[in-house]
Amino acid sequence: MDFAREMLGPKVDGVIPNTFQLVTLFGFTPYRPETYLHKIYQKTPEEIRNLGLKGRESQIISLQLSIHNMLLITWLKRLESSGSSLLKSIQTYEKRLESFRTWLERGYILSFSDIAVVEQEYGDDIEKAFDDFDSFDAESTDSLEDLNRKGVERKPADDTKYNIDAMFKDIARDQLIARSLIDILTELSKVENDSKIKEFAAYLERVVNEGSHGNKVLVFSFFADTISYLKENLKSVIKINDFSDSAEFVSGQSRQVEDIVRRFSPESKKYSLKDGESKVDFLFATDILSEGQNLQDAGILINYDLHWNPVRMIQRNGRVNRLGSKHDEVLISNLKPEDNIELYLNLVARLQKKINTIKNTVGLDQGILSADDINPLEFVEDLSKLYSGNKAEASKALDELEEDNDILSWTNDHVYRLRQFLNEASEQRIEFVSDIPNGKWNYLPTDTQLDNGKALSLLHVEGKTSITNQPISQTFFIETTASAEYATEIVDEYLALQNIQANKDDNDRYLDKIEVDRERVKRRTSRTAERRAEAGEVAYVLKPKQLEALENVQSMFPDTPLRPFFENNIRDARTKRSFEAIVRKINNDIKTTGSVNATTISKFAKMLREVKIHEREHTTVESVVSVLNYARRSN
Repeated sequence: MDFAREMLGPKVDGVIPNTFQLVTLFGFTPYRPETYLHKIYQKTPEEIRNLGLKGRESQIISLQLSIHNMLLITWLKRLESSGSSLLKSIQTYEKRLESFRTWLERGYILSFSDIAVVEQEYGDDIEKAFDDFDSFDAESTDSLEDLNRKGVERKPADDTKYNIDAMFKDIARDQLIARSLIDILTELSKVENDSKIKEFAAYLERVVNEGSHGNKVLVFSFFADTISYLKENLKSVIKINDFSDSAEFVSGQSRQVEDIVRRFSPESKKYSLKDGESKVDFLFATDILSEGQNLQDAGILINYDLHWNPVRMIQRNGRVNRLGSKHDEVLISNLKPEDNIELYLNLVARLQKKINTIKNTVGLDQGILSADDINPLEFVEDLSKLYSGNKAEASKALDELEEDNDILSWTNDHVYRLRQFLNEASEQRIEFVSDIPNGKWNYLPTDTQLDNGKALSLLHVEGKTSITNQPISQTFFIETTASAEYATEIVDEYLALQNIQANKDDNDRYLDKIEVDRERVKRRTSRTAERRAEAGEVAYVLKPKQLEALENVQSMFPDTPLRPFFENNIRDARTKRSFEAIVRKINNDIKTTGSVNATTISKFAKMLREVKIHEREHTTVESVVSVLNYARRSN
């Protein structure tokens, strides 16, 4: 399919540089109170490293020292999207600042989450909140998570320990900056002053009136606040007949999303409008619709802002640029950042660099920022599927994307979808899912990539370790070739979740005609899960960046060949997370300072010792439960 690409963007002289300068002046005191400890305050990073901080204290200090840059980048990304999006963040921060200052005046340092708990659950009875926390803390174990925590932590505003005067001064400064920015952004967000929305409206009018790509338009934004802003203001500046009656705006908080997208793309959804239902020609959405939706009735897609991750941009564009489109050519346009924002964020340049990495390794069958991005070597939309092959360069390219430290590349698709389901589903629906019996068989989604003739099973293993006597609870996805041999193979969790991820189009009920020998699958997969839980076979495949990190620290641990050690001993999710976190820290140290700092080496050595304990012990499996099983539905 041919397609066109256009880049457009507004010019805002003077305002953006001033806004940027004000944002950089924020101290973000409530987010980093531990940096006001007398032993930390106003010390250089080198002086702090020389303090020899360890354990949780070291982790907290490191995080709070970096919070300024994290928030600065996030807020600039909001400004790139819309002035209104940043305005909402600063208004929220101003309110939180006041709450934090109020509790500081009362003699306590409370986090924003603890303030919310006090206000919602305890009212003015702060001592009861402290007592509940102390009681919980005395009874807790390392296995308990903060989600189960009761009360709030008692942290006195002790001026012998913290520089409280500096805290108050920085809070007062942040409040002044917040009020100034609110005034600026309030004016900037007025339609008459917002050049981005006006240029967008004029462009939309032009491409719709030309009619070359139909009259259905899909518009994406990263932020729900931007979608809300467009909903409130776009109708006042756009000159398209019946726009207000034919436009819908959806985000993570929106209800009846599926009803809206059916009215937007009825042909691809095989849907007929009912009496009283109106068609939707303009659909504005967050990335809630960036995958899993066939919306090829539309011939025009506009990215109101850019995503850090090129794969997300591909997924956005893929909603309309796909097989089944009735358009010979689709138009995909991107609103680029204002020049000064691009100077600060380097967003387009960094995005183009990642696009080129994909383009020159696995290939691209479509343009992202321009038609020049096309290089259809061996493109697959889900790059993670390349792990199953022997494509070293492709795996390296994907690894570089996954190692990306961009602030807004955090999204975990499956966690996001689970959270969305829990927020939107009724209690009855949640209970229905919770009550699904173990061992149930299901049909795979229609767009699964699992080879025909294979089944996919989820198994849960319970047991304990031989030395530390720790309980073991592991889950495995296992693929079974349902032929004469019924061979089994452990499947990577992410790939398995991608294969079973369904959308509402997969909810139709069918008669159970799965022909595999279910008892045989259960026996084989149970034995495989049991062996994997007990065995010392290779359980983890190291990625290029991880190998590079191990090579950089191998000389410091001459008695342990690190690569085979970790390949054979990363057997559970907790160890995997710890390993991947410390490897990222090693690579980041080398990237920023040219060497691995002493604190990182100390953490790595501690993790190595902990894993070695598990290396010497074995797991005794006490039970294996077949949870869910999937197979293809025969045509």
